[in-house]
Amino acid sequence: MNSEYNRGDRLVFGNGMSLNISYISNKILSAKPKPVTLSNALVVPKLTKSLLSIFKLTRDNNILVQFHANEYFVKNPQGQTILWGLIDDDLYRVITSPTSNYTKPSPMVFLGERTTLAGWHHRLAHPNEAALRHLFSSYNLPV
Repeated sequence: MNSEYNRGDRLVFGNGMSLNISYISNKILSAKPKPVTLSNALVVPKLTKSLLSIFKLTRDNNILVQFHANEYFVKNPQGQTILWGLIDDDLYRVITSPTSNYTKPSPMVFLGERTTLAGWHHRLAHPNEAALRHLFSSYNLPV
């Protein structure tokens, strides 16, 4: 449901530019086990990217948002991930499709083994031996 916004306020940016707020709307983001609601969202049609108040989102839905370098997770009070998203154009993109809910990745194991300088020479497509020695000494790599 949308309702008109007649207060005359504008969304003002750090560079002094501003845009009109047209109406107020309630939005629902698909999440499991229950949807996340955005109550009384200010709608600014000329805005090219939607902005979200994390304070209002967490307060209204009793959820937690964790930000990481390339992604974020929205979690319920039990710590279960209910929404997630990735970086897109230096912004955290909100995933709204119900099929895009976060699924925990399968466990992985990584094995490291020590090898000789000749072994690394072969693995790294035969680089110059001097370059290889420089690489190992610069980064304190074991051989």
